[in-house]
Amino acid sequence: MAGLAIRAVDSALAQGVWLGYTQSQPSRAWPVSAMLASLSERMPVPRAENHLQSALERMVLHHWELWLSLNIYDPPIKLRLLGQLLRGNSGLHVCSPGKAAAVTLGPYGLKGAAAAIQACWLASGWKAMLRPTWGTIWRGLDRLSSWRTAAIVQEELPPAVIFKMSLFPPHIAGSSTSEESFRFVADFIRASSQS
Repeated sequence: MAGLAIRAVDSALAQGVWLGYTQSQPSRAWPVSAMLASLSERMPVPRAENHLQSALERMVLHHWELWLSLNIYDPPIKLRLLGQLLRGNSGLHVCSPGKAAAVTLGPYGLKGAAAAIQACWLASGWKAMLRPTWGTIWRGLDRLSSWRTAAIVQEELPPAVIFKMSLFPPHIAGSSTSEESFRFVADFIRASSQS
């Protein structure tokens, strides 16, 4: 499965198609972002990785994680403001997870994230983005690029009824709240709507 996820994203990056999202045309990356998050979270933490992050970058990543614990799609204003401060830091490494978060929180949103991911991919390949610190970034991109609503067709009773159903944000691995609130149903609806 890891190879399949990597090949799918390699193909999307090579074609310049990555994380482009509108409500009517969800990202081609969903659910690849979730697969990349799962891979990243299982990788060992390099010894020097945490020492390379500035206090501001750690704060952005911390608030990014907090956002993922909320039942909302869009990042809170405090996280957006922290991202704005971090975007002004030109000393960030091209493969910094904080840089990807900050760019995503900016005016270009997922298109900015796509450019940051592509720059890192060209500079260092996948190894730099398959680290535990990138796991939460991939989860956030998964949330931002996933379908928020689904059209449900009820055909049992004539005439057929079509209604829009709001979906929970994507499932977060290890969250008991996700299990209790049936987020897996939202993921099932997204997956079946795309096939």
